[in-house]
Amino acid sequence: MKIFNIKYYILFLYPALIFAQVNTYSPYSFFGIGNLESTSFSQQSSMGGLSNSFFENNQLNFSNPSSYSFLELTSVELSGYMNFSNLRQNNLNQDNINTNISALGLGFPISNKTSMAFGLQPYSHVGYYIQDQSLENSIGIVNYNYAGSGGINSATFGLSHIFFDRISIGANLNYHFGTINQINEIEFDTVGFLNYRERISTIVRDLSFDFGLGYKQKVQDYNIQLGFIFSPSVNMNSKRTIFSNTYTLSGTYEYFGDTISDYLAQSGSLKKPNFIGLGISLNKNNKWHLGIDYNYTNWADYTFFGQKYSYMDNLSNIIIGGYWIPKYTDIHNYWNTVQYRFGLRYSNGYLDLNSFDSNSSSSLLLNDYSLSLGLGLPIPKNLSEANIGFQYGVRGTTNNNLIQERYFKIIFSITFNDKWFNKRKID
Repeated sequence: MKIFNIKYYILFLYPALIFAQVNTYSPYSFFGIGNLESTSFSQQSSMGGLSNSFFENNQLNFSNPSSYSFLELTSVELSGYMNFSNLRQNNLNQDNINTNISALGLGFPISNKTSMAFGLQPYSHVGYYIQDQSLENSIGIVNYNYAGSGGINSATFGLSHIFFDRISIGANLNYHFGTINQINEIEFDTVGFLNYRERISTIVRDLSFDFGLGYKQKVQDYNIQLGFIFSPSVNMNSKRTIFSNTYTLSGTYEYFGDTISDYLAQSGSLKKPNFIGLGISLNKNNKWHLGIDYNYTNWADYTFFGQKYSYMDNLSNIIIGGYWIPKYTDIHNYWNTVQYRFGLRYSNGYLDLNSFDSNSSSSLLLNDYSLSLGLGLPIPKNLSEANIGFQYGVRGTTNNNLIQERYFKIIFSITFNDKWFNKRKID
């Protein structure tokens, strides 16, 4: 019996693009905890993810918990998206489509200066199925199969309070939960070798905190807004089950061989790293908004069951976005009351792709560029709003035999607004 170790770098050297999963189709979700989810609500996504200093009186923003204090209305939002992606490597192409309900949120003021919010949204998604084939000396053809599914979700409770009429301080308590399933296989075409399969199931259950600071100052007809977010690192409790065995194939039948390992519910931790976000915005009420965000996450510090990974690197991104309303009070032309949104986003990280190339001493971070556009459609004779957004982006590169993802995402949401409490208006 011969068993070969699974090599991470195989993903990048020779993969045939075969993917199948509901939440995402991405070979890069193989790494870490999967593809990280950005801001889930359509309003922020249509502005490139602008959220650090985005404080509206009728729109939820879970990214910065200090934003809740600026809510004047009770806001309930349901958001989802449809994602069209194209995977490219050399002359290989594959198109995929997936649809998801991405977020559910409720926020409301409970006093003149205090507000709270509840939400449920994904934190990461895992979805890949990769096949690789190589020719080994004296062995013949060896097939490597990798599959993954699942992800981590977050349930959020947030609270914020206004101090000195201009400064808001807020916090989120997040409960992270989810399961990531992985299957790794080695199959031999040559008779006499036993095939090998490893199943890994990781369950995550733990809490984390986000802290937010918001400042809003009126200068004549304009508002200057500043935002700061900090989420400290936390070792999230995890349980991992590993089962591996040998097997043989005969036609369409599979025969179980020997159990190689069976580790049930090993206790460990997954380190969620520090996050820092800064933002500044300038706006005119019911007319326009323009802002810029910078975010940094220390993913190089990520560990899983005590192990660090050389391919994990720090993630930083910069976002420029905003909206424009031609004439909010126009009762004759509906399209003048629509909120037209736009955004640009550039991300640098969080995977160092060159870490898989022993001949390279430089880094090649997984870059992501995207352009977003969207509409906020007021519902007549109502305080509510329908939202639709469009995002086109490119992730990764085809250089060095790597895989590039191109995606077009349609984001949709409905926001129901009503007055549960009478509350002051914050200028």
